[in-house]
Amino acid sequence: MEYVCSQRQMQEIDRITIEEVGISSEVLMERAAYSVLQEIKDKCSSASEVLVLAGHGNNGGDGVALTRMLLEADYAVTLCVIGNGNSSEGFQKQMDILMQEQPYEEGLTLVEVREERDFSDISKQTFDVIVDSIFGIGLTRELKSPYREIIDMANAMSGLKLALDIPSGLHSLNGAVLGIAFIADVTVTFGFLKQGMLLGEGPKYCGDVKVKQVGFSKKAIASVNPQTYTMAEEDLKNLPKRYVLSNKGSYGKVVVFAGAKDMAGAAYFACGAAYRMGAGLVKLYSHPDNIPVVSTKLPELLTAPVPDDVTKEDIKNIVAEANAFGSVIVIGPGLGKSDGAKMLVETVLTEATVPVVIDADGLNVLSEHMEWLDQKQTSVIITPHVKEMERLCGKTVAEIKTNTLEIAQAFAKQHEVICVLKDARSVVTDGTDSVYINEVGNNGMSTGGTGDVLAGIIGALVASGMAPKWAADYGVLLHGTAGNRARDILGERAMLASDLLEQLPEVTRTLA
Repeated sequence: MEYVCSQRQMQEIDRITIEEVGISSEVLMERAAYSVLQEIKDKCSSASEVLVLAGHGNNGGDGVALTRMLLEADYAVTLCVIGNGNSSEGFQKQMDILMQEQPYEEGLTLVEVREERDFSDISKQTFDVIVDSIFGIGLTRELKSPYREIIDMANAMSGLKLALDIPSGLHSLNGAVLGIAFIADVTVTFGFLKQGMLLGEGPKYCGDVKVKQVGFSKKAIASVNPQTYTMAEEDLKNLPKRYVLSNKGSYGKVVVFAGAKDMAGAAYFACGAAYRMGAGLVKLYSHPDNIPVVSTKLPELLTAPVPDDVTKEDIKNIVAEANAFGSVIVIGPGLGKSDGAKMLVETVLTEATVPVVIDADGLNVLSEHMEWLDQKQTSVIITPHVKEMERLCGKTVAEIKTNTLEIAQAFAKQHEVICVLKDARSVVTDGTDSVYINEVGNNGMSTGGTGDVLAGIIGALVASGMAPKWAADYGVLLHGTAGNRARDILGERAMLASDLLEQLPEVTRTLA
């Protein structure tokens, strides 16, 4: 598990470290520059030529300190100081040191870049490494000339592109591009990952992210107490172990309401995933035509038909039966929006006494009757993709993609649910500060049925006894891990939802 900071949190950690603990900004800057130097040394020999683009703020100060260290390590460096604004104290201190050393330094070319034309000749030169230290995590405004043109030219240059702390032009909170942003192959960030690296356009612009510790105070970190986090495949070792003295009742019973007529696949994916994640029993309620199809694929399944002409009284009896039998209810995959589906969603949400995972068509029905959600008697996990979230919360897809974490948190807090907001970087929140941002998975999972698999995985984890929030977190992580295993075998283009089902046993085998 690795913690992630917002812009405000990181700035507060920096402030406490400097002002209250007494570790100077110069010390932090030197350590930051040295950590980047080591990264460059790992990738390029000292015969390399390096271009450093530095702004006048503290991020630029890191770049100037790096320039001095590169020169000491016998790299040839062209330092471009960009803009003509006021310089920060840290930047000016580093420039003063460099100027003291300049007569003794070989290999330094110093250029002041105030306009686009000042950089055009340099952009035509060849460098082995291009370092971006123009703007840091404090940038929130859209970039204008000459920064837009300079970053555009830098992006077009060849060579390894490396950003200090965060690519210039990328919003550190939400990953929005502020007009234009530096496209890094590697981003060396200090202390913690920043939210914007994982959200929005962040992954596209940050490249390979390296987190370097530069000496931020433990007191400062404890005071700020970051609670947003990300996990990697190795964190799956923390899942509960199965034990010797157990039976099928020990691992819970999953009830799945899925599959309108001709939607047997969605039912199969949800039920298959629940079984593959170790549920003791899985029972499917579905359209009668789906039962023989799904049972053929999954003979272990318990089944019950739900015909089109089902009555309200029938639905109440079915949900009462599900409450008595199940440890968790999964509802929605391929369910459709018929009158029967609407009655089912309403009754499950208002009368279920076991935790509920609601997905797909269940969410589409819910979006027209949000009052049902506020009548719930139990824990509810919703798993919308951004279009489904648009219907649920009334925000546009563009707004959701720009403020993913904030919108998911606000919705979860308002309705007292656990929200798994699915996108290239899914977010899991219960409305508190404890937020999981997932970065495991790949674009091959952008295919029909993979969401049904996720719903089944989460259902099985809840049935096994995991707290619903942790079940949602680890469900997303397991889902992405299975997707990566499938990608490694098949490639991203050819993947199907069924391939995730086939990889779940390999993922879970090491967890026994």
